[in-house]
Amino acid sequence: MNWRHIFWPSNLLSLGRVALALPLGYCLSLRTPEGTIAAVVILAVAGVTDFLDGYLARRSGHVSSLGAALDPVADKVFVAALILYLIAYRDFPIWLAVMLVGRDLVLLFGGLVLLRKNRPTIPARLYGKYLFFATVFLLGGYILEYRFGAAFSTVFVLGLCAVSLVDYAWVFARVIRGEELPSYDEKRQWKTVRVAVTALAVMVYLIGWAVEKLG
Repeated sequence: MNWRHIFWPSNLLSLGRVALALPLGYCLSLRTPEGTIAAVVILAVAGVTDFLDGYLARRSGHVSSLGAALDPVADKVFVAALILYLIAYRDFPIWLAVMLVGRDLVLLFGGLVLLRKNRPTIPARLYGKYLFFATVFLLGGYILEYRFGAAFSTVFVLGLCAVSLVDYAWVFARVIRGEELPSYDEKRQWKTVRVAVTALAVMVYLIGWAVEKLG
């Protein structure tokens, strides 16, 4: 692992996502409309960086083992910090926090096992990226105190959490056996369905917010 790769733009974006947790916590602690708006903006920026770091790494050819490890770790640290803030300032459910943080601890333990056995690090998986995306909307619902959005997002988060754990276990078993990391082999029609379902879910989320807050 070459630590000089930390200065690549994609890896700096991942680190920036972690740094955003501090001003986000401050904005939530204000308990004012202005603080809530600022917190939502920061959360949106964090979500954009999660897309851009991987995109920049692929486009620039800056793909490294450091970046593969840093991206999911940045997601986990950011989400864990935000959950703690929401427990303190927005009555976030403890059981849901335990589930999300517990999943991350399982993945962390798996990563340590691979490191000890000199196996390749498992990069962020597709289901994990979608889980982070859904979690952003879940946390956004609690930041805005948007009841329907929080409940609606919880359904997706629970489903994606289960699917991502199964996917990680499958990849982990292959890596432990010394097999190559499986690549994505998604047919075009499945990608279309995935994008359409995501767009529909976001639309329902936003319409629900308009009805609940503006109706």
